Amino acid sequence: MKISKNLTPLMLFLTLMLVFAGCSSPSPSATQTPTPSATPKPTVTAVVSPTPSASPSPSITVQPSPTTTTPASPSPKPTTTTPPAYTFNISNKAGIGDYLVDASGMTLYYFARDVNGVSNAAGAVLQNWPIAYSQNIVIPASLDSGDFGAITRADGAKQSTYYGWPLYRFAGDQAPGDIKGDGVGGVWFLIKVDWYTVLIQSKSGVGNYLADANGKTLYWTSRDLVGQSNITGTTLANWPVFYSTADSKPVLVIPSTMKTTDFTTITRTDGAKQTAYKGWPLYYYVQDKASGDTIGQGVGGVWFAVDPAAAGPTPSPTLSIISPSNNSSLPAGNIMVTANVTNFNVADKQGQPNVVGEGHLHFYLDVDAPVTPGQPAIPAAGTWAHVSATTYTFANVTSGSHTISVQLVNNDHTPVIPPVVTKITITVNSTGGGGGGY
Repeated sequence: MKISKNLTPLMLFLTLMLVFAGCSSPSPSATQTPTPSATPKPTVTAVVSPTPSASPSPSITVQPSPTTTTPASPSPKPTTTTPPAYTFNISNKAGIGDYLVDASGMTLYYFARDVNGVSNAAGAVLQNWPIAYSQNIVIPASLDSGDFGAITRADGAKQSTYYGWPLYRFAGDQAPGDIKGDGVGGVWFLIKVDWYTVLIQSKSGVGNYLADANGKTLYWTSRDLVGQSNITGTTLANWPVFYSTADSKPVLVIPSTMKTTDFTTITRTDGAKQTAYKGWPLYYYVQDKASGDTIGQGVGGVWFAVDPAAAGPTPSPTLSIISPSNNSSLPAGNIMVTANVTNFNVADKQGQPNVVGEGHLHFYLDVDAPVTPGQPAIPAAGTWAHVSATTYTFANVTSGSHTISVQLVNNDHTPVIPPVVTKITITVNSTGGGGGGY
């Protein structure tokens, strides 16, 4: 550095001070970026520019990672629950309780002439009582799918069942809640959800009778008394007692045409409980194996299927010949025979369905009365007659010894069970003309 000689001492001093001040200034390369604050920061991405040669060091710019904002999920819309379309459901009516309906709310029925697992309704009957069928069973939780099933009918159609009983609708029901079919003809009854513990069945030759929930026939006997069972020992082994109980269901569920007050419970001498109807103890018969069996009907003349309309078991019918008397002697000619009948309705209903305690008489001359069960009591040969009366006259009876028999038969000419027959012997003399009725 060159200093001019013309400078005064003061000016020279100031110039030197300025030179020294410039020499002590820090180099630009020594300038440092302040230390970043220790405050915690979000996750960041560091972006650094390349350093050119001899250029001052650049500052480091810290940029936070771009914030990605996730759009808020839209609020869920309220869920509308559509009730399932039940194929079978429950309805309720005062005085009836819970009963079964179809998908449209129409009442369902059972037919007393059906048996468990078999439909006997056919032809014109089905016009008024169409069958109910659903391939897929959809029911509320208060019903049990195990109680429903299906059968294949004799006509090949499918039919739904409840506790094994085929289901029907009634054409006379016009709207949900109608129960116009209940009790029709004494053989159609609505389906109660708590299935019947005692139900009504019907059968040709027996008429209406009581059965248990599975269709097993119930019997009573004239050997008992009202409120008292006299059946014990080996007889009881063949005729077990019926006692209506249920674990979780009402003890007694019956068709609406019956009265709960007609059912009572008695305590037997052996301490067991037994259900009684109109005071008469109820029994099963061990020979009945399936729903609809009535093998015990009329056994011994003292056992009978329970007629819901009757006051008690039918007493055994009796039959006797009151004229002519046994071993009497009569003149040849016409012989009038008069019989006495009790506990049996003699009626002119030949060819009509059999009804217990009803029928007509067969009279036989010199031929034994046929007594094969289920076979017409008609002899292959000999003199006989069927009449709806207690008297009959045999014409032109010749002299000699003769037998006269009288038998009670059903409307179809088969013997009542057990057979009721009476027989006498007479002697006809060769002298004298007509007569009889002595």
